[in-house]
Amino acid sequence: MLSKFFKDSVVYAVSGILTRGLSFILLPLYTRLISPGEYGAFDLLIAFGTLVNLTVALEIAQALIRFYNDNTSFEEKRGYAGTALVFTAVMYTIFLAVALIFAPRLSVLVMGASGFEAVFRVGLGYLWLNGLFNLLQNIFRSDLQSRRYALSSILMAVVTAVASVFLAYVMKLGLMGIVGGMALGALTGCVYAFIHLRDVIRPVCNVDLLKKMLKFSTPLVPSSIAVFIAYYIDRLMIRHFLSLEDVGIYGIAFRIANITSIIMMGFQVALVPLIYTHHRDRETPAHLA
Repeated sequence: MLSKFFKDSVVYAVSGILTRGLSFILLPLYTRLISPGEYGAFDLLIAFGTLVNLTVALEIAQALIRFYNDNTSFEEKRGYAGTALVFTAVMYTIFLAVALIFAPRLSVLVMGASGFEAVFRVGLGYLWLNGLFNLLQNIFRSDLQSRRYALSSILMAVVTAVASVFLAYVMKLGLMGIVGGMALGALTGCVYAFIHLRDVIRPVCNVDLLKKMLKFSTPLVPSSIAVFIAYYIDRLMIRHFLSLEDVGIYGIAFRIANITSIIMMGFQVALVPLIYTHHRDRETPAHLA
């Protein structure tokens, strides 16, 4: 367990450094192409996306990681993975349909000002794709496929960077181009993951497995929302008491400071699946200590 932990941690950390590094390198381009107010709206859209990821699919990805390696049967694993994927796709599709209907009002509420409805609609497409991508990433994690997790993350980041630069800078689409590039990156990551998980995923919905996973995951949603509030309340307060431009300036500074968390992320991503895989082993408490 320990050797696998450190090996996977390095893989996840390198992936995090490369993906976050690309985003960090693109910051000067973003600040040159869009105004502080537009970046503030973009930052609020990303915050909204985080809330969507924590609530729409009822944290079923955490239940997938919990139960996936409790079963030695490959068919049972396929059942858990397929059921989680189908449930996630259905819930995100319902969310997308409802959000598109209320997009004119919802865009103002989420992005802090009017005039961003078109960008918000593209952002909803990105959130739908990103929701599926996150679930597929967690299947990689559950199956202890750290390298493919890393490769899919890097591929998504590279496509996002190239597409965003092309659309925002070359095509002069500004913020629309940046969000569109993110959607193309998420789409590419989904395609890669589907290709490499084709033997693991069985697109069926087992009601018994779904109930079992939701019984575990649904109580986690309130705590996830509490963590979200603690993490993003600063942006909301800045938007309320100051301005959208101040949110943008703060968002840039936050991303610069947050670069220090990349290394720890590798350990965090690697640890949880290993705990659930080895929690019955006698030596696991000593390894964790």
